[in-house]
Amino acid sequence: IVTGRAEYNPAADLTSAMSGHESKHYPFLTVEELPDFFKALAGYTGSPLVVLAARLLILTGVRTGELRGAFWSEFDLEKAVWEIPAERMKMK
Repeated sequence: IVTGRAEYNPAADLTSAMSGHESKHYPFLTVEELPDFFKALAGYTGSPLVVLAARLLILTGVRTGELRGAFWSEFDLEKAVWEIPAERMKMK
């Protein structure tokens, strides 16, 4: 349009054909289901790291990427605090 090669923007006609992004909601455990989950987790015979990671995810509420990307320098064990830098958080 600006360069004179087209009289109108053909992309404008596609607006009604394009749908918005639909969020996918993932299943979650209710408070009542947690004891059974932890019991099943205790019986898990695979990697102990999976058990530890699952417990940490539930107890901290962080996303999997934040847990996988954690550095020891982010933890203050004396204060029992984990500070995740803003640049690693989804909602920077």
